[in-house]
Amino acid sequence: MTTPNQTTPNPDTLDFEILKILVRNSRLGSKGIGMLLNRSKSVIAERINRMEANGIIKNYVAIADHKKLNSLFISCILVRVKDHSSQALDLFKHSVSDFEEVLECLHITGHFDFYIKAVVEHMASFNYFLTEKLGYLPNLAEVKSLPVIDEVKREVLYPVFN
Repeated sequence: MTTPNQTTPNPDTLDFEILKILVRNSRLGSKGIGMLLNRSKSVIAERINRMEANGIIKNYVAIADHKKLNSLFISCILVRVKDHSSQALDLFKHSVSDFEEVLECLHITGHFDFYIKAVVEHMASFNYFLTEKLGYLPNLAEVKSLPVIDEVKREVLYPVFN
């Protein structure tokens, strides 16, 4: 385990190979990954433990197919803010990050400043989110919501490049 005074070692080629496998299938385990990479289970486990301790691996999740469970109301929201000072932007980012409805918030360029992906149970919940939560944030200049008709492709992982 690293302490704040220790330097975090940069991932090497083997670490990247392990990560490429883990982001696709985190249930494979050290033994399975070791077999794929022709390495021992203990070497793989040590590398994974180090990446977890260093914060490179943040979490493991199960991805549920919401279409088989229930219907959701998904919307893409574009936001333009009035004030672009560091303090105003930080306040907006922090506030939006606290909303459980927000799955993604990206600071973007162009006419709008932020792209938000929000997911709620139904239209009434979305209306509440827009008017009673997002709408109460200071510094809003323009908000445009784009309800999603169909989720054609959804990836929850970023590719690992080395």
